[in-house]
Amino acid sequence: MQTQNTPRSTQSCSIVNADGSASAPLAHQAGDAESSANADAEPPEPSSTPTFDSSNSSDLTVEIIIGVDELPSHLVTDELVGFLRDAITAVALHMGIQSGSVTANLIDDEEMIELHDHFCGLTSTTDVLTFDLSESEDDWNSDVFAAATATQEELTQAVNLHQRTHIEVDLALCIDEAARQAETRHHPLKEELLLYAIHGLLHCLGHDDHDPENFQAMHRLEDQLLQKIGIAPVFGNGSRDDE
Repeated sequence: MQTQNTPRSTQSCSIVNADGSASAPLAHQAGDAESSANADAEPPEPSSTPTFDSSNSSDLTVEIIIGVDELPSHLVTDELVGFLRDAITAVALHMGIQSGSVTANLIDDEEMIELHDHFCGLTSTTDVLTFDLSESEDDWNSDVFAAATATQEELTQAVNLHQRTHIEVDLALCIDEAARQAETRHHPLKEELLLYAIHGLLHCLGHDDHDPENFQAMHRLEDQLLQKIGIAPVFGNGSRDDE
């Protein structure tokens, strides 16, 4: 996404670096950033989102990092942070991911433009950047994947093209872009951010959205995964195209 109130585009950017050096742009955020909302944040509205089942996630760690001090406290609440942590965990399990870590960094337009320019050469904001830190043959094991997902449905097989059960990934999620899209499409900010996280994870599992067919297929999977954890489709909510 390049400007506010534009349709969702295919111009996402996934940064894959097997030696782990891609973590540098986001690493500085984790040291000093708060992992929960400010104490003076407005009380969250009651959530109708179902309780997520993360009982099998002992080897998977999901961390939400508040990457910019100036993010509005009424947007970044404890409820938002907890929702994203639990929902990302639940979705990852449906993807067949059994272990590793997912770090979701909530940043603003200014920080996203800087990262987008540095890694993709585009001087604009966007919704999500994906830094896959764990790409190796050890993480792509068809025998392990088959055993780990033997009791799961066909969706898992369709989602996890690389048959990975272990993942190490940093996600940069733009809360400014999410707020604009959520307002335009009349759904909660937390669900828009979750959509971005799912999009980033799908990139790690072998999906891309750089042609119309793959664009539609990838975003159908996003909404199917949301529905698996009890959330209505988000990408399909409202008029969207691949221009």
